[in-house]
Amino acid sequence: ISNPEEYITFYGMRNWDILMGTLVTEIVYVHSKLMIVDDQMCICGSANINDRSLVGDRDSEFCLVVNDIEMIDSQLNGQTQKVGIFCSTWRKKLFRQMLGIQNEQDMSVEDPCSDEFYEYFRRIAKNNAQIYEEVFNTLPNNHVRTWADVNTYTQRSKLRDTDPLISHEKCKKIQGFIVEFPLEFVADDILFPKWTTTEGILPISVWV
Repeated sequence: ISNPEEYITFYGMRNWDILMGTLVTEIVYVHSKLMIVDDQMCICGSANINDRSLVGDRDSEFCLVVNDIEMIDSQLNGQTQKVGIFCSTWRKKLFRQMLGIQNEQDMSVEDPCSDEFYEYFRRIAKNNAQIYEEVFNTLPNNHVRTWADVNTYTQRSKLRDTDPLISHEKCKKIQGFIVEFPLEFVADDILFPKWTTTEGILPISVWV
């Protein structure tokens, strides 16, 4: 595959507000995990996709699996398919919330597999991330390639401090909560712990 991003991409969530007269932002951290498959079944709970959660004799986890039995016609990748009422409704509600969609005429979330929706999703996430970087110098981002660059980046003046009015106008253009996940953050650094540390001498399986 020449470009994996045509098939899979990664995102986070972030929000902004005004606190005591100052623009502020923070990552939206959600600990629960949710997977919705083909709008027909879903799993939601605390388990991670790793040995610690799934082997069965390590961390204690709890998940709920829903297999829809009440089906309706919908569109998936431009084709009419049967989808579950519960799972599809949940997925569409979350997409509208994450993307800040108030009106279905702006963008329909009916078919999540369509090229139009996928490109819309990516565009909103990219635009949101760029605004947060411009206004708040947010981390992580793809421009900071090493840990040494982190200090330099965080010491830069923030637009929210130098021009609050323009910053506020930019923030008003943010849609929903979705932001592009920066896969190149500190990509030029070697992140393995030094062998002289406790973490360095422990087997990798401890952290898996």
